[in-house]
Amino acid sequence: MNTKLLETFVELARTPHLRKLAERLHATPSALSMRVKSLEEQLGVELFTSDNKMLSLTEEGRRLLPYAEAAISAFQELIGAASQVSGVGG
Repeated sequence: MNTKLLETFVELARTPHLRKLAERLHATPSALSMRVKSLEEQLGVELFTSDNKMLSLTEEGRRLLPYAEAAISAFQELIGAASQVSGVGG
């Protein structure tokens, strides 16, 4: 699992219009759909339902959203901490 999948999940939860989010992220709707499908397969749950080109979080999606947000935040903290390390040890 990579952070791009989690970021797509979180962004789609905030902006449930796939086409609008795809335009904002300079991606295709099908690419975003594939990311969501990949994440759903890895987690073994359905995160969204689709209705009139708009996505809605499932109960499982709502339950897992805070964990995805926390994972992204932790990853960003990791990157920040790594950038503060001076020099390379061996």
